Amino acid sequence: MYFWTRLRTRLLLLAVLAILPALIVFLVDTDIERHKALSHAEDQVLAFARLKAGYYAEFAAQVHVMLETIAAIPDVADARQPDCKTTFVRILAHDKRFNNLGVVGSNGRLLCSGLPDNGAMNVPRRNAVRQAFATREFAVGGYAIGQVSDLPEITFAYPMLDPRRGSVTAVAYAAVNMQWLSEVDGSALLPADNSFYLIDGKDRVLVARPDGGTVRGSTLGFAHRAAWQGNDEAATFMGRDPQGRTSLYARVRMHGGHNESDLYAVVGLPADIIFGPPDKLLYHNLVLFTVLTGLFLLIAWFGSDVLILRHFHALLQGARRIRSGDYASRAAVRGSGEFAELAMEFDSMAQSLQQRREEAQAYIAHINRLSRLYRVISSINGVILRVRDRRELLRETCRVAVEVGNFRFAWAGTVDVENDEVKPLAHAGSGATYLESLRLSTRGDRVEGRGIVGQAVRAGTFAVTNDIDGDPAMQFWRQAAHDHDYRSAGAFVLKVTDRVVGVLAVYSAEQNFFDEDETRLMAEVAADTSHGLEHIANSERAEFLANFDPLTDLPNKSYFLTRLDNAISRAQRSGQIVAAVVMRIAELDRINGTLGYAAGDDVVKQTGRMVTSNMRYGDTLARIGGQTFGVIMENITAHEDMPALIARMLQDFPKTMHSENQEVMIHLNAGIAVFPFDASNGAGLYRQAELVLHATADDLGTPYRFYSHDIDRRAAERYAIDAALTHALERNEMRLYYQPIVDISTRRTVSMEALLRWNSAQLGAVSPTTFIPVAEENGGIVMLGYWAMEEACRQIHVWQAGPRRAVPVSVNVSMRQLREADFGDRVKTIFSTCPQHTEPLLNIEITESQLMGTPRQVAWLLTELRALGIRLAIDDFGTGYSSLSYLNQLPADTLKIDRSFVLYLGKDAAAETVVRGVIGLAHSLGLTVVAEGVETEAQLGLLKKFGCDYAQGYLFSPPVPGDQAEAFLPAR
Repeated sequence: MYFWTRLRTRLLLLAVLAILPALIVFLVDTDIERHKALSHAEDQVLAFARLKAGYYAEFAAQVHVMLETIAAIPDVADARQPDCKTTFVRILAHDKRFNNLGVVGSNGRLLCSGLPDNGAMNVPRRNAVRQAFATREFAVGGYAIGQVSDLPEITFAYPMLDPRRGSVTAVAYAAVNMQWLSEVDGSALLPADNSFYLIDGKDRVLVARPDGGTVRGSTLGFAHRAAWQGNDEAATFMGRDPQGRTSLYARVRMHGGHNESDLYAVVGLPADIIFGPPDKLLYHNLVLFTVLTGLFLLIAWFGSDVLILRHFHALLQGARRIRSGDYASRAAVRGSGEFAELAMEFDSMAQSLQQRREEAQAYIAHINRLSRLYRVISSINGVILRVRDRRELLRETCRVAVEVGNFRFAWAGTVDVENDEVKPLAHAGSGATYLESLRLSTRGDRVEGRGIVGQAVRAGTFAVTNDIDGDPAMQFWRQAAHDHDYRSAGAFVLKVTDRVVGVLAVYSAEQNFFDEDETRLMAEVAADTSHGLEHIANSERAEFLANFDPLTDLPNKSYFLTRLDNAISRAQRSGQIVAAVVMRIAELDRINGTLGYAAGDDVVKQTGRMVTSNMRYGDTLARIGGQTFGVIMENITAHEDMPALIARMLQDFPKTMHSENQEVMIHLNAGIAVFPFDASNGAGLYRQAELVLHATADDLGTPYRFYSHDIDRRAAERYAIDAALTHALERNEMRLYYQPIVDISTRRTVSMEALLRWNSAQLGAVSPTTFIPVAEENGGIVMLGYWAMEEACRQIHVWQAGPRRAVPVSVNVSMRQLREADFGDRVKTIFSTCPQHTEPLLNIEITESQLMGTPRQVAWLLTELRALGIRLAIDDFGTGYSSLSYLNQLPADTLKIDRSFVLYLGKDAAAETVVRGVIGLAHSLGLTVVAEGVETEAQLGLLKKFGCDYAQGYLFSPPVPGDQAEAFLPAR
């Protein structure tokens, strides 16, 4: 294929195309000569065929006359034997042309014959006789073997007519000797190269020259009737003779009538004789054309090299040198003309390519550096997603900077604000000994703090040096950097909540390494690492919140129950007893109501510290509710030891405390249940202790009491609530109150929370904290929940009909409702009847403490409701014992921070850290945040600073009936 694409080949092809018309002329001339020769040959063979046909037609006419004459002889006409036979015998004796003469009757029997009679004549085998009978005319037959003579012959027949009736009475026939006919066919009239065949209507050979008798009686392939369809008297065609030679044949019909009675003269002339002269002319022309073409191509071959290819190869060599990278190459073509102009353009192109190559190399180097840094950022983000340990995150960041970012060395450390030091924690690359001798400070008045690390920490951003050897600020570290082949360095601060907590330092062996892009992207790397550190800090704090109470740092209810189960397991193995003590600060509600929640929280913390100081080593104290503590007492050998241990723990109570410059008296009530006497597991033990506590809640004179079966009697009130609650809905005792949720930035109401209120005809006003747990236990919460949704929808309809714009209403949903098989269908039905605006107006809330062990079971259901537009809020976040991983499993939209955290804002740094962390965590998960229990402007200000979205509390309004809540709705 390469040969046909070369320029020389194309030039030669062009030369061949130039002389191609001569070849065409030669071929056309030869074709014309061949057509002339064929036309002349056709005329020649047709003339010879007519000549031969005339000869045999004359012979047939002679036989016709003879038979007509014989038929007129009376003996023959009457077919009288033996006179008729005698006549035929005498004729046969003198005329060797005939094998036999005879007369055939109309019945097909042989009436008279010159040869001995051998029976009836087979008329169907004698075409001529049959045709004479049928046509009453002279007829000629085809090739046959005589039945009487047993010799090859051709039959001529003449009808003998009845003169009166005109019918054929008999037929006189003559069987012509085929051998004689072949010998006297007059072939001498033909040229020596011609062949001749006399054939009958069935294409059988009667006479053949020069083949003789070898083909007599056979059928010739070339003489197939397809060669002369129709009744043409004469025709020409091409065919093959018995020897396989192609010849031109002419066929002339000798006798008219039925096809089988026809005789045909066929004359053939070999094709090589016809086309010999034209083919010889073609041969001479082709030889001449070949010689001239070769000479022409030879001239083109050498001429193209001198005139064209020499310059072409010069340009080609220049192009190859450019392809190999030699952009300084130039074409060696001088003079004028097209090639000189092309060479000038080629040199100009080479110069342009050389310039663009230099620009491209510089750009590629720039892109490679940016790509490298972007790979670093991508790798760091991958590390952030999978690493949950601070030290490991820093170590992986250094590794990525060296392995992906191609830095020679990288280290990361923390900033010790108290001691003004930077302490390396992780490193990667070549420089471990450099790090060992490194001394760093954040103070600018010390030599250890004048380098890029100190500059970056003090500036709160970054600092770089592109020439360590020549930078005076790096003098203190210059020699060590030189020993490790460091030429450039950069320090980038790590921040958590806008506070510098660490430094990431990287070193390169290249001078002037940190340009604007390099510095900016490394700053992004540091920012991403900072985000990872902040995420880890938030996760650690959130994990702490999942197991500990943020106010007292004591274990929460979840951790308490886990520890209680573990203590019971150990007691089962050791044979000892375990006590669960549930204690309540009796005055806490009053303190919160009179002195405020800050005072109440201070009392809770003081109480926790005092109880802890009186506990034995190994016992566990937990805060399991707003005013409730729990204690796990282990390693007790006898039940009789319990009173002394409990008395020691509560020996400081009643206790006078000071909080918010106020003096308050604190009592502790305690309920105690003991394993294995009162329950066999942690949950049961806790439940019995809590039951005792509820029974002694108002008995300040009895600080503690052990569980006994008599205590169940105290639960009668709870049963009364249970009974009354069963008929609360049918007696129309339930009401919905609404508390607005406002946008912190604008203070406009964005939604409402619907809260259940019960005014029993028997029990009076019952607190939700009293009847809701009962409803949870007896299952009544399911119907209460559906009623609350329907009532909220009814109230939304009322608001929409009023002058103000309705806002979404959140209804609390119990986990028992979620577990109902038809919960989804019922909610969809209720939701379909609820008015819609630009957003769904009915949403649901689930308390965090209810989520334990359920997200995977209900996530699919909540996701289905979410598809309808219903939004989900997690209520009282921080007070339960749910895992933070549940937040990712549930399709939540909003996180509501429990009021117990909000109340300490501005008074407790730990509470602020917790609230800030929860807000950051929620936002990182794409959740909006509502702070509950907001009571002061100071709390609202801090929440706004922390980025909280919405707030809810008495600062704006307590829960109010629907007609009063309409005042908080935004204008249309």
